[in-house]
Amino acid sequence: MTIQQLSKLDNRMATRNNEKTAITYSMRNWQAHYLRPVDSPRAPASTGTTQDNTHYLEKAYLGAMAAHRNNEPSARLFSLAIFMAIESRHLDTANNMLDAAMGYRSFLKTNEPFYLTTFKFLKAYLAIAENRARAAKKYRKAFLSHIKATEYSPYYDVMAGQLHLATGEMQEAYELFAQAYSHGCRSAYLYEGLFRSLPAAGTTGEELLPALIYAARHGADIARAISAHEDAVFAALIKSPAEGEHLYDLSLHAPLLKPVCANRMHSKDYSLAAHKLYSQAIKHQVDLGGLAAFLVRSAYANHVQEVSSYALERFLTTADMEPGLAAYVYHLILADPAHAGLLKGRKDMALQAAAMCLENDIVGREANSLYQFF
Repeated sequence: MTIQQLSKLDNRMATRNNEKTAITYSMRNWQAHYLRPVDSPRAPASTGTTQDNTHYLEKAYLGAMAAHRNNEPSARLFSLAIFMAIESRHLDTANNMLDAAMGYRSFLKTNEPFYLTTFKFLKAYLAIAENRARAAKKYRKAFLSHIKATEYSPYYDVMAGQLHLATGEMQEAYELFAQAYSHGCRSAYLYEGLFRSLPAAGTTGEELLPALIYAARHGADIARAISAHEDAVFAALIKSPAEGEHLYDLSLHAPLLKPVCANRMHSKDYSLAAHKLYSQAIKHQVDLGGLAAFLVRSAYANHVQEVSSYALERFLTTADMEPGLAAYVYHLILADPAHAGLLKGRKDMALQAAAMCLENDIVGREANSLYQFF
């Protein structure tokens, strides 16, 4: 989320503190801590420390506690409050709440088995945060044994992945998050975990683009993640043009323009929307064969009157032009003093273009620029 959106959420929380608002406030601030580019990711929970922007985690905690205290008791809100208490390092509060929750173990086992599993996860997560190695190992083992003995849920993979994240085991975390995604999980915890562990992932699959899109939508800097898996990202974008453009629009990450423009060029797209993408690619000097030709031809198709000297020069060295296009290109060069250098060594070519326009009865402002020059 942008700073402005988070600020609006602050105002909404102050004036309309209902369950939905409080949960949204908590989750969005938690995501902001991990995903916003101004943030530094939290150190592994085993260190018991945090780095920058802990104020987001404090807000996440306050939102979760408000949701818990101001609404009917529920295991869902109670577990959210404990999780955010651990994240924001209100560890005494988390301990007291977990002790209270586990006092209802028998009730949970019968009526809320998912949340019994959740509280077992939180005990392991809390022990890691407290840097209690033996307790962490014990509770982690108990949690893993418990989920093996119960019906599978992809949300249990997410919980196990979060434990790996907390101890810095990024590749193992990613594998679990990817498995959860393949089984239909689409939770905020999943996407956050996927993105945070992505740079260390060995191989990626169908989860790759959705994770990047989710992270970019919430303000993350996706450059490092893309750099770590550039071939896989580009291959995925070639197969999914719409997702590729969406990811670029969200992130404005210049290297993405290569597969995005390649898709447009493959479709022989000379639309104005395509032209804008080609222009961005030229601006960032993306290395893509034929790009200048598509830029100039799309500019011609949409009557664009400004094309960079860089694009025109590259186009002139590679392209054959029909009369109307030739008139357009040389009109751009002659009309703008900034392009004057492009005529050096090309006056014969311009003369040939003028002759071609005469032979084909090309008239109008663009052709007249050529006729008047000679």
